[in-house]
Amino acid sequence: MRWKIQVKNYRCFADSNPLTIDLSKPVTALVGPNNSGKTAALRFFWEMGRMLSHAPGAIMGRDEGHGPRATINNAMRALSDQYAVFTELNERPMEVDLWQLTDQFPADQFGGLMSQDVAPIHMRVRFDRATLSADVYLVDDGSEVVVHPGNFDMHSNSSGNLFVHKSHERQYFLDHSNNLYGLDQPTFVPAVRPFGNMQIQQNHELILGSGLIAQWVSQKQSDHVGARKAAASLEAEIA
Repeated sequence: MRWKIQVKNYRCFADSNPLTIDLSKPVTALVGPNNSGKTAALRFFWEMGRMLSHAPGAIMGRDEGHGPRATINNAMRALSDQYAVFTELNERPMEVDLWQLTDQFPADQFGGLMSQDVAPIHMRVRFDRATLSADVYLVDDGSEVVVHPGNFDMHSNSSGNLFVHKSHERQYFLDHSNNLYGLDQPTFVPAVRPFGNMQIQQNHELILGSGLIAQWVSQKQSDHVGARKAAASLEAEIA
């Protein structure tokens, strides 16, 4: 995935102190003192990744709403209160900017339509605090533009989508192979510090403590021979 993401008004990241992460590297490490936002940064992908993964499809016209804007219905994850994902530092909507990081464009696949001024796509997703839905915009020279036939011509092929602004002919390219669908099912492994008698039953996708023990006992006592053999094999490997 070759994207840069900037997040404003999510939890501790107000628009005066946004979260910016470059996802173009194989590994990204977050280093900082306690309470600096590292866990919140990781949690962002777990809570909001599913909705963000729909942004390319929405901006290409496969929107879920019925108005002129590309929209995404609420699909965020949250343990209890979904409204808690919005920062308490202001009342403004959450905004996520997405820049596709690429400098290679398949000009030969668009039959001469692609100019020399083509740029990687820059999308902005704005999450409404009341409805928990989101509008998706293409950012054109710093300004938000609604993507619809009145503003853009769009050309698609197997490599991606070429957006051509009708008024000034600026072009933007969205690469099919460089999409956001990897954010649809991220795994969030949070810090776990309750040493001793751990009573936590589940922490995001992870089953912990007594819940984990009960599930493991059930696996070992399963009516399915394959399940019991798998448990025995894992115990042997750990030993």
